[in-house]
Amino acid sequence: MSQNSATPFTATPAGWYADPSGQPAQRWWDGQAWTAHVQPTPPAPVSAQQFYGQTADPAYGQPAAVVQPSAPGYGVGYPGQPQPGGGLYNAAADVPGGKNMPARNALILGIISLIINPLCLPAIGAIVYGILGIKRAGVLTEAGFGSAGKGKAITGLVLGSVGLVATVILKGFFF
Repeated sequence: MSQNSATPFTATPAGWYADPSGQPAQRWWDGQAWTAHVQPTPPAPVSAQQFYGQTADPAYGQPAAVVQPSAPGYGVGYPGQPQPGGGLYNAAADVPGGKNMPARNALILGIISLIINPLCLPAIGAIVYGILGIKRAGVLTEAGFGSAGKGKAITGLVLGSVGLVATVILKGFFF
């Protein structure tokens, strides 16, 4: 395109686009060049009809037609159902949001474990969520979201450990 053209050149805005190398992922375009930041391709959205397995407004007394989605999408299934990546929790599927909920949960449970710790459950929860939060922070860091809650996860892990040890010591003295 020549510089004397009457139509102005419009650049592609910065954002996540299909990886030009053909990888099944998305790569960040900064508006001028491709960066090293890569994230998994998000699954196609699923409509409420597909999620609940029925069409809208079936006639009274008529069974609803079941809609089978062609591929499982985000949110399909039920809690505790194994995820395509293996295991019960697939952190890579949550990366596009950039949030580290396990780290936040670890911090909250760690603080609670210092105040009240019945049966050591808040402390154990803080330790488990702390480990998950640290793993999740690694995934988010690789996706270009910075530390993404690693400090919260570590703090929750430490507070949960302190709460667990303190509870065990105090229960030893009082019982």
